[in-house]
Amino acid sequence: MDTHLHSWSKAMIAEGYSPRTVTARLTAVGIFARAAGVGPEALERVHVLEYMASRPLAVRTRRAYLSHLKAYTLWRDGVDVTAGIRRPPTPRAVPRPVSEGQLRRLMVAARPGHRERAFLVLGAYAGTRAHETAKVAVEDLEQTDGGWALRIIGKGGREGLVPVPYLVVEALAPWCARVGRGRLWPTATTDGVRMDLTRLGERAGVRFTSHQLRHRYGTAFYAASRDLLLTQQVMRHESPSTTAGYALVLADQAAAVVTRLPGAERLSG
Repeated sequence: MDTHLHSWSKAMIAEGYSPRTVTARLTAVGIFARAAGVGPEALERVHVLEYMASRPLAVRTRRAYLSHLKAYTLWRDGVDVTAGIRRPPTPRAVPRPVSEGQLRRLMVAARPGHRERAFLVLGAYAGTRAHETAKVAVEDLEQTDGGWALRIIGKGGREGLVPVPYLVVEALAPWCARVGRGRLWPTATTDGVRMDLTRLGERAGVRFTSHQLRHRYGTAFYAASRDLLLTQQVMRHESPSTTAGYALVLADQAAAVVTRLPGAERLSG
């Protein structure tokens, strides 16, 4: 790794950025530097413009690249080389939750005493991301005045205390008893969580991603509460616009329901 980027990498780690964010930022800066034929310390605005103009980049990729380059150049010399370059608006992402029927099949197929069941329950009933699931520790499960809660270490090392149903406690209890203290699955990784859940899906005949369990949690929570602010809090979204996508899922469902209301068919024709 370029010594300049190595210094930036150490600075980001010291500031608490996740390994995933550090890797994404370093990769982006490296791509632009190689395309321009210069070292990272020599990257300028013209290099950014030339690269962006010569490639049909997806909206999310353009936004991510500009964000990573801004972070780097501000660290490098306090000057944002992306200033004035238009950032395309963020496309609204609509959640794709696993259906309740699919979740039931997964629960039936999940082997008791195997960590795949705990991974499944954490995603579907606590809304954890794969990297958050991998890091759950005994000390993260707490009993509060309002019931049980799970302390989740999320993006950028941010902590959140999320209330959880007793189903989550039951799924984690054997692992808490087994390890006593510290991480429930010391060797678990983000990819390991995803692979376990993929294999579970293959046995259950359900094609899904680990993140669709989180989508299920957010959709189900909003359906029960009809409170976007509360849903934003438990989902630990930074922006309410992200949470608004869960209302859109229910709006689509509502459109299908109203056509089946008793007597609705008489109003047509």
